[in-house]
Amino acid sequence: GTLAWVGLALTHYQKVTHSFEFLNMASRIGRQLIPLLHPDLGLVRLGYRADGTIRSGISTEHNVDAYFFFRDLSQLIGPDPEPDGFGKVADKIADGILQHLWARDHFKRGYNDDVIVLDAQSWGGIFLLSRNENEKAQTVRSFIENRFKRLFRWDGGVVTGYAPYVGDNFIWLEG
Repeated sequence: GTLAWVGLALTHYQKVTHSFEFLNMASRIGRQLIPLLHPDLGLVRLGYRADGTIRSGISTEHNVDAYFFFRDLSQLIGPDPEPDGFGKVADKIADGILQHLWARDHFKRGYNDDVIVLDAQSWGGIFLLSRNENEKAQTVRSFIENRFKRLFRWDGGVVTGYAPYVGDNFIWLEG
């Protein structure tokens, strides 16, 4: 997630400024993330441990981050014929998200992690729109409204917002 966010920031900087001074750095980040792809799932694992081994967990949010990073990096660089080219990696991650993290009407927090969190739904919905999965995006939007939206009344008025987890009875003010 963190490296993909840095890479995504670099690609956005380049798109806005038309300066490619950080393209090499973004490409190096991409090359560093590729070994984290799970060979069977096509999803990015959580990262490296201090001893250099790969952490096995897989997060929906991190994979959406990585998808957008690789997609945008590929758009900047252009067609890449290599089997692990950035555009191909983005497509592999997108397929993995849809096959392994989408649960019919919502996103799981991660692979083999059925906790339902707001971040995975909202960021996942944006991912779905980017892939022209409009019906699924509408489904997840409805899921958010039905499962996360909260309304509180007291003598001072009404506050509406969204809880971070299904079942929580408070409004999340972070972010």
